[in-house]
Amino acid sequence: VIDRFASAGRDRAAMLRVFLLGAVLSVPLAIAPLFPSLLATLAFLFFAMFIAASFVIGSVAYATAVYSTRYSGLISGIGAGSWSAWVALVMPWIGRLFDLHDYGAAFVLAGVAPLVGFALWVPLSRKS
Repeated sequence: VIDRFASAGRDRAAMLRVFLLGAVLSVPLAIAPLFPSLLATLAFLFFAMFIAASFVIGSVAYATAVYSTRYSGLISGIGAGSWSAWVALVMPWIGRLFDLHDYGAAFVLAGVAPLVGFALWVPLSRKS
């Protein structure tokens, strides 16, 4: 799906729809602790990983459509570094919630984070 949108060129509106869909599909992750069986929970978490991968692939597709291929390494490095920094900052907090057995709060944060990221990306992706 992302490749299809990326092949359209620099269609910001198309990428907005893809990222919004991914953000909306991430929200149900918040209810993962409510599933009654381990199998259902694992299936749901696998789906969440699939959706999370769409953000990685989508951001690279968007960046390569907007920026020259000359800067693809720089853009990929900034993206990977930003993701690593975010994980380094947030995971101790999420880990603490798991230590406290507050799974609901941890999964709500994980489910809402893509919406926050999308809300931040929209104004940052506008052309000046």
